[in-house]
Amino acid sequence: MPYNQPDDEGDVLFLHAPGRVTYTVTLPSKPALLHFRVGMASHSWDWGGDGSTFVVRVKTESGETETLYERHVSNEAQDRYWHPAEVSLAPFAGQEIVLTLETTPGPNQDTTGDWALWDSPRIIFALQDG
Repeated sequence: MPYNQPDDEGDVLFLHAPGRVTYTVTLPSKPALLHFRVGMASHSWDWGGDGSTFVVRVKTESGETETLYERHVSNEAQDRYWHPAEVSLAPFAGQEIVLTLETTPGPNQDTTGDWALWDSPRIIFALQDG
């Protein structure tokens, strides 16, 4: 699956590792999904480094924090494509949550070339039943 950068970057959130963005969101009462793709910017592939780890965390109204998604993407040829993901937010339906998208350095803690991209992160749900 080709990465097709830069033409296929879409609406990306650029988070050089270490980085994070946090949103306070009131979810609908219906089950919802967090939908996105992650990948490394093509401009940084040949700079070295060991890539970035992408993490999604939720903090609930009760104050508990839960990691819902974690994936490491390297700058190596085998990882040079978008990695699609859908994360269920169904357990939190109707709640106000704090949603965090975070990138951390790869396993060697090397931030060289950690141009981490989150493509079009969005919460999706059905407007009506059926």
